[in-house]
Amino acid sequence: MANPSDLERIEFQKPSDLEQFSKTGKAVMRDLRDIFEGAAEDAKFALRSIEGHPALFGLDVRVKAWKVANRLRRAAEACNGAALETVRFWAEYQTQFGEPFEAARNRRPRFDPEA
Repeated sequence: MANPSDLERIEFQKPSDLEQFSKTGKAVMRDLRDIFEGAAEDAKFALRSIEGHPALFGLDVRVKAWKVANRLRRAAEACNGAALETVRFWAEYQTQFGEPFEAARNRRPRFDPEA
């Protein structure tokens, strides 16, 4: 399980640090997503045990439990989105800074017929 404090320890000194930050951030967010999803299910079943109005046969409690648990499910979806954004962070870095430098380093000299 990834620890959020691992992100704080990464210093941006070189491109591999950015990649490590991206991978660690993705792992942290995925672990957090799993925790929220599990908590949503646990909360739903725990809240369903509360007795509701007798005339509604517990339907009111089920709806309320679903609404409460749905907030945790939405938090899990937000964590999934954050994990995706950390991957996009690395891809954007490569697009903006990685490709041109690699291309300039590996560029062959062009033949100039006028020279």
